Amino acid sequence: MCPSPEPSASPLPLPAAQPGRLAKSLPFTAADRALLASCEALAHGLAELFGPQCEVVLHSLEDLRHSVVCIVNGHITGRAPGSPITDLALNMLREIRSGGGLHQTYFNTAKNGHLLKSATIAIRNGQDRVIGLLCINLDLDAPLRQYASALVPPREQGPAPARENYASTVADLLEDTVDAVVQEVETDPAIPASQRNKRIVTALFDKGVFEIKDAIHYVTAKLKVTRHTVYMHIRHRRQENG
Repeated sequence: MCPSPEPSASPLPLPAAQPGRLAKSLPFTAADRALLASCEALAHGLAELFGPQCEVVLHSLEDLRHSVVCIVNGHITGRAPGSPITDLALNMLREIRSGGGLHQTYFNTAKNGHLLKSATIAIRNGQDRVIGLLCINLDLDAPLRQYASALVPPREQGPAPARENYASTVADLLEDTVDAVVQEVETDPAIPASQRNKRIVTALFDKGVFEIKDAIHYVTAKLKVTRHTVYMHIRHRRQENG
């Protein structure tokens, strides 16, 4: 979770539609705030993906004077939670509310003179009302080594890169995942033949394969066992996991 801004005294109401003043938006519901809070994980994930040269900012439009509710790598623009919305974001918000697109990509300049490539994406609630903005700022003048360090696996010994199956269909996903587990278990001499089906089902359960509809039917056909056998191994695994 991003840190919350320091509490302050309640400001006096600001008159609406006065130049240079940031008026408060309509009150948000608990569901609106929960939706925005759920976007904080997205902000952290994007920043971690691109590294310290990528700033990700989550704005709540409930109070434009303190719209920044989460910011990662705020050193790029010098902001922190509690900072106000920007003038450019205000202009984009006006365009979005007038029927413009729900995202914009553009170039701008930070206070330190660095060129930024930015994207602003509107966040809508269940009533199709824009309640927040997710803004991404890439520092294009950051040293190349910063980008490289974030995008290239570290040289020091660490976990092996994860293997992810980018299947185009559910059938492909099941086939590739089950085949890989079967191959791994059947080529392990330490696993007795009598225990292989159990180990295969357990490994597939741990991978979440049985969350997919019809996965049990596929596995029973692949292993040539009954559904009762597969369910039994799944039940035992759940008991082991508590």
